[in-house]
Amino acid sequence: MAVLGCFASLVSNVLANVNRKSRYLGISSLIGFSTETIIWYPIVQSMATSVLGTVMAVFLYKIAQKMINGLFSEYLSAGEYVCRLSLYHMLTGFILTLGLAMLASAYGAFRVSRIEPSEVIREV
Repeated sequence: MAVLGCFASLVSNVLANVNRKSRYLGISSLIGFSTETIIWYPIVQSMATSVLGTVMAVFLYKIAQKMINGLFSEYLSAGEYVCRLSLYHMLTGFILTLGLAMLASAYGAFRVSRIEPSEVIREV
């Protein structure tokens, strides 16, 4: 359920960003950027956000892991841990996060492709 909430949050964030920057994206279309190039804007932005967020989460988890394992080290046997995040779990989380971010930004990319530059300029 948390994944669904995170997914919905990312979709709404991408759509809000596209709506907020629709004028700039329309003007970019007028000055010569192709629709295919402009479509990549929300996708790359959500990918960058998800990569940075995942790296930060892993970094903070590693700090907490060291602290918790250090606090309980006297109660544990050698090689035993209270907290442990394997490379497999980190990579799986990273790939899932990146995939969901790309999926969430697909609708934003669709909205970007439907921006009419003449309508955007007329709204000014």
